[in-house]
Amino acid sequence: MIGQCLCNEVRFKVSGQLPNFYQCHCSLCRKVTGSSANAGTIVNKESFEWLNGQENVSSFIKKTGYRVDFCKSCGSPVPNP
Repeated sequence: MIGQCLCNEVRFKVSGQLPNFYQCHCSLCRKVTGSSANAGTIVNKESFEWLNGQENVSSFIKKTGYRVDFCKSCGSPVPNP
């Protein structure tokens, strides 16, 4: 799977079979997406590769450890460790 942000500055690749996706409905995930849930999955580090734009990724981390990574240019959410 190839993923990218809206402005195409950040691109990434996930190799192999994708694991199941989940949806989180906690208040933080609802706030970050502006929706009723946030979809996500967990992949092995070996299956993930940045294709370009990793330097354009910024993070917001709450004191609780909740983390959101996004493109600095367009604000699109992108994968985080």
